[in-house]
Amino acid sequence: MAEKLRLTYLLEGSGLWGGVKIVLEQAHWLAAAGHAVTILGKEGPPSWFPVTVPFRTVPDFQPARFPESDLIIATAWPTVRFAHDAGQGIPAHLCQGYEGDFPENRGWQEQIEFAYRLHTVKLVVSPHLGRLLRDRKLRPRPAKGWTRSTAATRPKYCRGCRQGALTA
Repeated sequence: MAEKLRLTYLLEGSGLWGGVKIVLEQAHWLAAAGHAVTILGKEGPPSWFPVTVPFRTVPDFQPARFPESDLIIATAWPTVRFAHDAGQGIPAHLCQGYEGDFPENRGWQEQIEFAYRLHTVKLVVSPHLGRLLRDRKLRPRPAKGWTRSTAATRPKYCRGCRQGALTA
């Protein structure tokens, strides 16, 4: 591996959901590949899944609570602005589905679209989700400090990976 990255995931909840499991699995495999991974969660670590990386329970996602990170990964729309405003690392948004289409989120549409339009690297779990974000003008945008000249020194993203995983 060329470079060990410091990655921080922001996890709103740790209930028994597939999206939470994906985050925990990604964190495990990235740590197994040699990266330093921390999960910050508003709820304690789940009892239903073996957490293999440091998991810190926090009352909120204020930047002072973040460990030093190369990449801060929001895992749902309410966490995106905290990754974006962290003041360190590259802000990323792990998109496992577009929450704005969920019936239970109808009253949150404006806030969801605002979060999606923030300048973050979008890590989408499928090509159709990337197209949906592009078509709705919620598409991936370069993060602050991300330019073509610095791209070679930044993490590379696997376009074909099912989970939008980082590649070494």
